[in-house]
Amino acid sequence: MSSMKQFWSMLLNSKQTSSSSPTVRRCVRGHDQIVNQQCEKILWQHRLALFQRLEAAVLVLTCCPGLSKPEKKHMFFHLNLNKDIEVEPRFFGPRLQEILKQKVTSEVEGTCSGLYGFMLMVTDIGSIGKGKIREGTGSAVFHVQYTCLVFRPFKGEVLDAVVLSVNKMGFFADAGPLQIFVSQHLIPSHYRVEITDDAAFESEENAPPIKAGASVRVRLMGLKAEANQLFCVATIAEDFLGIVGD
Repeated sequence: MSSMKQFWSMLLNSKQTSSSSPTVRRCVRGHDQIVNQQCEKILWQHRLALFQRLEAAVLVLTCCPGLSKPEKKHMFFHLNLNKDIEVEPRFFGPRLQEILKQKVTSEVEGTCSGLYGFMLMVTDIGSIGKGKIREGTGSAVFHVQYTCLVFRPFKGEVLDAVVLSVNKMGFFADAGPLQIFVSQHLIPSHYRVEITDDAAFESEENAPPIKAGASVRVRLMGLKAEANQLFCVATIAEDFLGIVGD
């Protein structure tokens, strides 16, 4: 047992002595330098590969700008809605459901909701709830579910509209049921307003005039929704906007 202890103590002493010698220290420093050089080389290779991938990604986005754009929003929606319909006692009878459908159509179509937009058409009548008699009048209120096609524009959308009127502040245009105002500050600078019997914005660059009845392409800049109305402000001072056609 004592001989084994002496052997291990001699071995440890020899390792400590050899590691502290100048030759061993030089070898260790040389090995560390080689390792550092290899690590630095690998690091630069990774950096180069990363830059190449970034350059390729930028090239793809530059050549194909559509890839970086969000999905286009829609302006027409098919919604499931509901409404309470009041029916007078004189309509109670076998044609009650037909009367309810007619009243839903007449009360919904052509109206505007600040939340949903313009109600264009009732496409289907769903379930009709049980009527509740209203005290004092004898009328019954029915909860009706229906499906409706609505038009709801959003900021940034491009629309074709027809000029309704022109004044020195700008012009009004209609895009279906939506009325749009384009301020003179959002009209290209080469247009000058001419207030006559037939008011119009005349161009100094021989572009077609902006007058009542002209077709224009606009981009919605602002949208204000109220309880029963939508107000829009638009611009034509951008590329590919303005007068459409001759």
